[in-house]
Amino acid sequence: MLLLNLLAILYWVVRWRYWVWVPVLAILANWDYLSSIYQFGHQSSPQGEILRMATYNIDSFGNDISGTTCRQVAQVMKDHQTDIICFQEFRASREFPIDSILSVFDEWTYCAVPYSKEPLPQLAILSRYPIVDSQLITYTGTANCSMWCDIMTGPDTIRVFNNHLQTTNVSQNKRKLEKELATDSRRGYTRALTRLFTALQDNFILRAQQTDTVKELVGQSPHPVILCGDLNSHPSSYTYRTLREAGLRDGFHTAGKGYMYTFRYLKKILRIDYIFHSDRFEGIRYYSPDLEYSDHNPVCMEVILR
Repeated sequence: MLLLNLLAILYWVVRWRYWVWVPVLAILANWDYLSSIYQFGHQSSPQGEILRMATYNIDSFGNDISGTTCRQVAQVMKDHQTDIICFQEFRASREFPIDSILSVFDEWTYCAVPYSKEPLPQLAILSRYPIVDSQLITYTGTANCSMWCDIMTGPDTIRVFNNHLQTTNVSQNKRKLEKELATDSRRGYTRALTRLFTALQDNFILRAQQTDTVKELVGQSPHPVILCGDLNSHPSSYTYRTLREAGLRDGFHTAGKGYMYTFRYLKKILRIDYIFHSDRFEGIRYYSPDLEYSDHNPVCMEVILR
């Protein structure tokens, strides 16, 4: 819709009609969203020890049972000198179990991989700094979850939240939708659309409830907060606005540059993975390397604790 409004601006500028103000106002009304996906850059002169963060929905390392993808991801994190890594969908296999994965990431001496009796999209936090406490956060009626870790970075302790909030389930329902649409009938189209919108609505509600829980936990933190993860929400969503209202700053706003997306498919228009931080942190650099190991790109950030 924003692209269509931009084309409308060009059209009415060429014809020079007062109608040009309609799409201009539409774009200005969405300026907060636009500034969340595009930044012109920031000048910074860092003073202090830089902490390098990364969050990555690894998609089970592509279900690679040989461990090759795992080793490649570990090398990428070494190349970027990452200090703390937040993984989502950190699943192992019988052929390449958790112990084998952690042995590949042996440069990160400390790790928190919470376990649960329920089948969860496994989370993990790996750190070069000591992890002194951690907690898994589960949500009723869903397999999605969150966690936090208290990490000692020298004389200071920070709290890192790692999240994988409720998915849209569009990908999971893709075959069912295609089957309905293949019937080439009005009833089939109606069923497909009803199924799609019902799933979206149900998942929006669940994600909003999870966001409220995370907001409350952020407010209770006794330490400066960095919040990472696959939030499955774009920058104009309830989740994004709520985390901003919780006093967290979007790392892309404070240290990003250029166009930002994190989901590699759907024409690369979705930004759904984030690193937020509290005011105690100064953002130095925020970027997202384009990697082929998952349907998501990692998000990396450099910060200084003031």
